[in-house]
Amino acid sequence: MATNGAYADLIRDMEKLKTACEENLVLLPGMQPSLEQLTTALDDLKSKKALQEQMEGVRQEATQHLRQFAEDGRETARRVRGFVKSRLGTKSERLPQFGIAPIRNRRARVPVPNPPVLDVAPPLE
Repeated sequence: MATNGAYADLIRDMEKLKTACEENLVLLPGMQPSLEQLTTALDDLKSKKALQEQMEGVRQEATQHLRQFAEDGRETARRVRGFVKSRLGTKSERLPQFGIAPIRNRRARVPVPNPPVLDVAPPLE
């Protein structure tokens, strides 16, 4: 994911800047307030990123559970429909109420009569 790389690059850059500032505090008088703000911003960014990653894991886990519950629900519905079909019979007209198509007799095909072919004489020229 591009955003993860971007955040990782930003965190790495901020950590390097913080380290450089701490090593050169003597050469940079008045840097302390800005360094504290940088440290706070870095800590906030790291904690929020960690929270985001944790929530992503929780989301993925919830999705897996949801998929499993859906599959369990489908299986239960199949079993209930099978029970209903076994009790009512496969030809019962009450089956559509349960989402089951009853077995019906096919209608006999009515043959389509061929239209009569009229012999038409070619036009005279």
